[in-house]
Amino acid sequence: DFNLAGEGDRQFSEAFYCAASSLPEQRARTDESRAYLERGIEFLNTSERFQPRSVPIVLSPLVAGVFAHESFGHKSEADFMVGDETMRREWAIGAQVGAPQLSIVDDGNEAGIGYTPFDDEGTPAHKTYLLRDGRLAGRLHSCSTAADLDEEPTGNARAVSFQFQPVVRMTTTYIEAGSSTKEKLIAGVEDGLLVEHINHGSGMSTFTMAPTFAYRIKNGEVAEPV
Repeated sequence: DFNLAGEGDRQFSEAFYCAASSLPEQRARTDESRAYLERGIEFLNTSERFQPRSVPIVLSPLVAGVFAHESFGHKSEADFMVGDETMRREWAIGAQVGAPQLSIVDDGNEAGIGYTPFDDEGTPAHKTYLLRDGRLAGRLHSCSTAADLDEEPTGNARAVSFQFQPVVRMTTTYIEAGSSTKEKLIAGVEDGLLVEHINHGSGMSTFTMAPTFAYRIKNGEVAEPV
């Protein structure tokens, strides 16, 4: 975990969390953390200021995951809909709310920070399509919200500790892979950005993010850091 500061208004702040699911994997990532620090120093010294304008943006899996979490995932947590008829109408299953190639999934069986094979009510996790081919396909539930909305529990009842009652929250939420490769996505952009990492992202209706490692895309190729 580190912070970098430049000279004057040229400043750069970033954090690297070296975490893994096993001790051997954790040890193997030591060199990765050193390389990340060196990359940050190089980025600080060579990046150029980006002139604000509307451009296409290619997001890394990490950033796309944060986007899915903040801009869509929270609206899928069913406890927000209990007793709210307006939300139920606006978020009716089957409604077209995204591009046909977009599918968003929540699955507590996926290894990583959201790994929750059983929730805090004992319900096993499984792959839940929240958005499938651009249409609303499901919601995240506890036993209570599932009963209220006449749907099935999804294994998403989670509590901070034994002192708190479980509430409905995401596990591992991600955008399912499409048919294009990273190279093809970048090749289709004449003037845009590649965002590889962010400090944070937020939003329910409007999504905002604070990029750290970001690069210009020029004529379908990754160019200078910004």
